[in-house]
Amino acid sequence: MIRMLARTVSGKTVGGLLAGLLGLAAVCASTSAAIAEQVDVRAVQSGKSSLITFAWRDPVAYQQKMENGRLTVRFSRPIEGRYQGVVDALKGVIADPRPGSDGRSVSFAVKAPVKVYAYYTGTSV
Repeated sequence: MIRMLARTVSGKTVGGLLAGLLGLAAVCASTSAAIAEQVDVRAVQSGKSSLITFAWRDPVAYQQKMENGRLTVRFSRPIEGRYQGVVDALKGVIADPRPGSDGRSVSFAVKAPVKVYAYYTGTSV
């Protein structure tokens, strides 16, 4: 389709330029969709309760699940965060943070039996 359009416009130079621009537009569109947001991830332990907070700039949908000894939190947008500080703050509770291959999730190994509650407060999960 690009070759047919280039011939009707007039010549190879326009065709090559058009093909290049379309290729560049496709690369830019796919790259911008996959850019992960740097999210502030914090943890606090108080008595028997532990709190992990993912602080986003804008509201985000999420799901969480416990499966095979791992807590996984999946977001509607790509995430990038520093998880080791969370693990350090909750040493007796979680370990082994792993960003998901989908770029939208993170999971933690759970070291002790826990009940997981998740709630949403605007831009924080």
